[in-house]
Amino acid sequence: MKTTCLVNSYNYANYVIEAVDSALNQRVPFDEIIVVDDGSTDGTSDLLARKYGHVPSVQLVMKPNGGQLSCFNEGIRRATGDIIFFLDADDIYGPDYTAEVLATYSRVPDTDCVFTGMHRFGQLNDTQLPSSTDVDCGYSTISRFFGSDEWIGAPTSALSLRRTTLERFLPYPMESDWRTRADDVLVYGCDLSGGKKYYLAQPLVHYRIHGHNHFHGKTFTANENYQRRLRLSRLFGWLHNKMAYDEDRLLAYAAHEFTTRPAPTLKRFLEYWSIIRRGALRSSTRRRALTRMLGYYLSSHVPWIGRFIESRRAARHARRHRQLALRPESPAAGSQATPLLATARVTSPRANAA
Repeated sequence: MKTTCLVNSYNYANYVIEAVDSALNQRVPFDEIIVVDDGSTDGTSDLLARKYGHVPSVQLVMKPNGGQLSCFNEGIRRATGDIIFFLDADDIYGPDYTAEVLATYSRVPDTDCVFTGMHRFGQLNDTQLPSSTDVDCGYSTISRFFGSDEWIGAPTSALSLRRTTLERFLPYPMESDWRTRADDVLVYGCDLSGGKKYYLAQPLVHYRIHGHNHFHGKTFTANENYQRRLRLSRLFGWLHNKMAYDEDRLLAYAAHEFTTRPAPTLKRFLEYWSIIRRGALRSSTRRRALTRMLGYYLSSHVPWIGRFIESRRAARHARRHRQLALRPESPAAGSQATPLLATARVTSPRANAA
């Protein structure tokens, strides 16, 4: 798998060299490192040119100021890697970061996004691990589409995504919405475009806490929080149109998505059941969805009850298949055929061959 590290930088001359050096000093090297400077006014561009202007694996991109998302968009246009790693210019990768993340993509090949734990340093010194063990996070497209705002991810520097997944939602045109906090676009874009996530419980990224962080330690007003909600609404609406989702079909698939979520809580079970009840689904479809979800939920918490429900469901499926197998392929001579059977008799390959 070819790898790209995408570094976004704005007025971080004090930190950016450490960031790029950490990308260069990986045990498993990046195939390419793209540094996008967002119109810095503190001498960052000259510093980068002197330090890396003749380094073959480093591509320097100097652009007018447009914000963090504009750096993502520009970097993705130029990137050629299969896996894209994101790095803020004030953070640092540990030396084993790419090796561990690439091993995860190889070990769990259906994963579209891998995010890791972090070690915070600078004005703080601690480790952030949302879980002490690795977690296959499954899919969250339907829960996100129908209103969940659960954050399943990490800040920019601890995120990596497959290029094929990113190309579903980047470039995102409303760059001015995300001058900062553009990791929202990566995390939610992955969800709504059908991406599957995996959490790696190792603090492989060093997240710098300093006096100029755009998010950490900030207190947001009610107006600012409201404006973020509006930005998210525009993002979700744009992705809905781009993905061309059929809402009724999404509702019908909700139980299937639920079974990709690891060890679901009762709250998550009720969330998905509420989603299923919204649609105009047939009662039989709802019952099957409830049985599937209940079996999965119980098998995660009370294994023997879950196995019992699953065995009953499997027995019903087996009976249904036996009944279908026992049906005659065509009606007996002189019998009255239903319109469906009559159509099947005309259009089936067996009938045509005769």
